[in-house]
Amino acid sequence: MKKTISLFALAALLVPLFAFADGGIVRFDPYSDRWDYADETNQQAFINYENGTEKMILSVGTGNLGEGKIMWIFPVPAEPDRVAVDVVKKLPLLQGEEISEKARMNLDDSKAWLQATQIYPIPFAFLGRKMLGASSMPQSTGHSNSLGASSKDSIRPDVVVYEHLEKEGITSEIVTARTAQGFNEYFSGKGLKIDSSSIPVLQNYIGKNYSFVVSWIGAQSSLSAPAMQKPEVPYPPGYGYDYGSRNSNIKQKGVFVSFPTDKIFFPLMPTSVYGSKVVPAEVRVVGHVTPEIFSDIKSFTKTEYYWDEGISLDRDLKVFYNGPVTDVKYTKIEINAPSKFFTEDLWAGNSAPAKTYYQLFFAKQIWFTILVLLAICSVLAGIAAGWLLFREWRNREGVKKFSLISFANFATILGIIAATLSAKTVKDTENVDSLIQSMKEKKYFWKRRVALGLIVADLPFLLLSVFAIPVSLMQFINDIYSPYGYYRDSGDFWAVVLSFLPVIVLVVAWLLARIKKEDQQLVSDLRSKNYSAWTFQPKDGRKIWFMILFTILFLIISWFAVQLLVLSVGGQMMGSGGSGF
Repeated sequence: MKKTISLFALAALLVPLFAFADGGIVRFDPYSDRWDYADETNQQAFINYENGTEKMILSVGTGNLGEGKIMWIFPVPAEPDRVAVDVVKKLPLLQGEEISEKARMNLDDSKAWLQATQIYPIPFAFLGRKMLGASSMPQSTGHSNSLGASSKDSIRPDVVVYEHLEKEGITSEIVTARTAQGFNEYFSGKGLKIDSSSIPVLQNYIGKNYSFVVSWIGAQSSLSAPAMQKPEVPYPPGYGYDYGSRNSNIKQKGVFVSFPTDKIFFPLMPTSVYGSKVVPAEVRVVGHVTPEIFSDIKSFTKTEYYWDEGISLDRDLKVFYNGPVTDVKYTKIEINAPSKFFTEDLWAGNSAPAKTYYQLFFAKQIWFTILVLLAICSVLAGIAAGWLLFREWRNREGVKKFSLISFANFATILGIIAATLSAKTVKDTENVDSLIQSMKEKKYFWKRRVALGLIVADLPFLLLSVFAIPVSLMQFINDIYSPYGYYRDSGDFWAVVLSFLPVIVLVVAWLLARIKKEDQQLVSDLRSKNYSAWTFQPKDGRKIWFMILFTILFLIISWFAVQLLVLSVGGQMMGSGGSGF
């Protein structure tokens, strides 16, 4: 048998366990009578750390092995009697959206909604927008049993097998080693001859508080079952959505291991045998954690934090994760460094960085964000517009007045129009109280104000009805003269009614606003004193400019506010190709 691979290479087999790369699996070829690398279809690892215990599922896809068999090994930082091992038939599927990207998208949505309050930017604000909805798909694992056939069955004094498990065509053993020579003899017993001098990196673990999980797959076995139909992808690429493993549609087997540890652990050092070759490593950890990225791989490492609104877990997967199934968070760590840079193992603290709480807030609280931004941006726009146009109101009372007017923006720009027209911005004219009192007694005061509000609110719908009425009438007429005389579409009838509704509202407003002939003089007297016969306030041309300036300033302020928040959550400035104005 040719010595084509070192034991250290075996130790690296599961290090990049769920990366999507070739290599790392050792396969015995009975025709050439040697061990060599086998092609991998995928590599995956899932970690759940709770109450001082790390639970990890490791798997690698190899397709059909034919008559060959494969073997891999990885270390864990625990005594062997505190390590449990099992084989699972399926893998968990962690999905969801990356929280900084989700926060950016929510802020982008917020900007669109803020701009939509001004009504006229709606065609631009929502142009090309995609409404996204997170979903989760159930996955399950095989049933985990505590099987052990040869506890403390000594192969050699230097190597001890503490547990032996055969399940689903995979054999796993928990072993300890005092010396590299002992490991050499252990693998010689498996038919693999390795020179102990070729595995110097394993000296970091041998003889210390580490155990090794050794697994192999016999001939005619496979890590993967036949592929199921691939689920429909809810989001396009580039939107921060993690679909789990690349082969999430395959029933893939894996090795489950649990062990006590003070911090989350994932072995990296064994992979350094690959030299300058880049062996991608990707780790998914349940919860938001803080990986301790050492300097050698810092520039090659990407850490992302995901959030899934809800997941569905198979009953047998409870051995891996038995926590809440809603509001699930997890961390994904990707490392694409040359293997020789793996000078340390990967450790992680079981706490989230402070920034993730900030990002998660915007990822989850879109409507609260919209309301707060709407209030702040409206008030700033109102105060600024009032300060620029009304010199006499550049005081505390003026700030209060224009702040109150600005809150009418919650009813869109139509609310601003109504509130501005009704606001008193100049002093009352003498001898006008009696006229206004007469208008109140004749009920014109409230009727004409209501009529004005109806007209303002109805105006955009009235413009739409200009296009909707001809279309709905033509469709309704076509139904009437349809060759199928018995057929009538009630939806087309109601479409005609709805298209005429703005016209009906306009007629109602006109009826409310009518002034009787005998009262025309009252209106003339009000107008002669420079009063509006609609709002019964002194006329002030600056109000028109206030409304125009308010809407412009609001769009500018809200745009900059959202851009600053996007930068603060770690996103990029949204360009003109987005839902901006």
